[in-house]
Amino acid sequence: MTVPFTRILGARSGVQLNEIIDATERYVPGSGAMAFAAMGSFKRGRIDKAFRVNKDNLFRMLGKPVSPVASANGEPYVQIYDAFKNGAIQAVIVRYSKSDDAILYCSVLDEATSAAAIISNAAKQTGWQVAFKHLEAFDEGINVKVNARKTLNDSDVAIASNYVTIILSDISTGKELFKVEGSLDPLAVDEFNNTIFIGSAMDAISDLVEIEVATDAEFDTTFAGYGLNTDGTPKYADLNVTLITHGVAALNGSQKQAMTDQLANTEYDFKYIMLDSLAQTLGMSDYLVQLAKDQNKKLVLDLQGTLTPAEAITAFASLNIDTLHADAYWAPLKRNDILNGGKITSGLSGMQIGMRCARNAKTNADGVPPMNYPVAGKNFPITSSGITQLYTASDSELNDLAEAHINPIQSVKYNAGARYVFVDSLTTAKTTGASKLINVSEMGITVDDWVAGYANEVLQLPMADAIAKMATFLKALFEGIESAKWITPSEELEGASYIATVARNNQRPDDRMDVGYFVHYDGTNRAVYVQQTFSK
Repeated sequence: MTVPFTRILGARSGVQLNEIIDATERYVPGSGAMAFAAMGSFKRGRIDKAFRVNKDNLFRMLGKPVSPVASANGEPYVQIYDAFKNGAIQAVIVRYSKSDDAILYCSVLDEATSAAAIISNAAKQTGWQVAFKHLEAFDEGINVKVNARKTLNDSDVAIASNYVTIILSDISTGKELFKVEGSLDPLAVDEFNNTIFIGSAMDAISDLVEIEVATDAEFDTTFAGYGLNTDGTPKYADLNVTLITHGVAALNGSQKQAMTDQLANTEYDFKYIMLDSLAQTLGMSDYLVQLAKDQNKKLVLDLQGTLTPAEAITAFASLNIDTLHADAYWAPLKRNDILNGGKITSGLSGMQIGMRCARNAKTNADGVPPMNYPVAGKNFPITSSGITQLYTASDSELNDLAEAHINPIQSVKYNAGARYVFVDSLTTAKTTGASKLINVSEMGITVDDWVAGYANEVLQLPMADAIAKMATFLKALFEGIESAKWITPSEELEGASYIATVARNNQRPDDRMDVGYFVHYDGTNRAVYVQQTFSK
């Protein structure tokens, strides 16, 4: 069909129809506002980079959980489950690994028995035809099936084949993980001249399996997985193999930094970082706190619930954390472990993060979530069952915890009855200013993210255009958060709730744009003074 326009008209007569320009971009919370990052010692998961997990594939991606009663390694799993149960939609996971942990090769040899044909080892075995690494590194191993057969173009005569099918399956469930087929010849193509190389076929499916082939690789007719069975089904060389080995080296500083860098360099977005007691025991606190500052994230940390208030204060002081990017919680509770059964005493940072994610999902018409509401008090009760309070802090101990900027979790009486709640909402910032409040810090961090994100979009534009676009964006942003009651009028701002400026830099007017804003965020009602007076 002939269209009545062209995209490039040039000197001729006609109609040039330009591409549509979308000028509606604005601040909106992406899925990262409902996502968090966590580290843990799991039975599954790649060790070379961070990976995503959601509530539907949690067990598939991390393997079976371990009870925190049996091992301290079990707590992160429980906390991640808590986060999903309470509203998080995605987790970005880093699996703890030591310097001498290693992913093994699975080598497939041209041998007559499956046991001899499939070998897992640190190096490719002599006589290998095709080898691969499974980067998800299941501790319990995987099942490998390999079939070699003639292609459709081959004659009926049995001949050596370089066309193979590889199937990887989950041993514990029997479910197929990956199935890939193709030629071992890197130059092989089909009738449409498209590659049928098995390495390319795997790359198109996933980056979780790396395949290598030997030069002139092929499988003879005596190969254990050659050809078909009598019923016409493929004959497979079949073996269970374990493709990861765990070392004994201590978790050193360089390895801790490398794992932190996995989160810093991931392409997946997240808003919160979980710092459970296991991470603290392994010495990850300094690394993850710095990551929260560098990446403008919120870190949520636990202090062990078996500690007394004085012990919790001492333990927290030893971490030397003083930033609006971190919040500390102490939960002296025993509760049901719905993953593993029995009772556990574990932190509630995962639950706190999940509730924040659920809150962030409830945006208004302007796309603004109710971050002015801290996750604390009656409206955010603890969702665990079978709760027993191990320690009830006295008034003076609660005061000490508040002065240390630790948020306790305990039973509080309301008119409708008692509930277990997050009692306070203080950041770890040692200040009397507004940044001591969790809701103020979250709103401030979020506004900075939105502004910085848009500033990145106007880079490399003409300066006048960049200034105009940024000014328009800031006006819409602050009017939006004002309507959402994030900000309120301030005397210092002469009755305004914000003042924003965009201008060329005086010293570098040609290539530097300065953006500044003064904002008065709404605070949190932490203290109520009640006075009744009898009148005569």
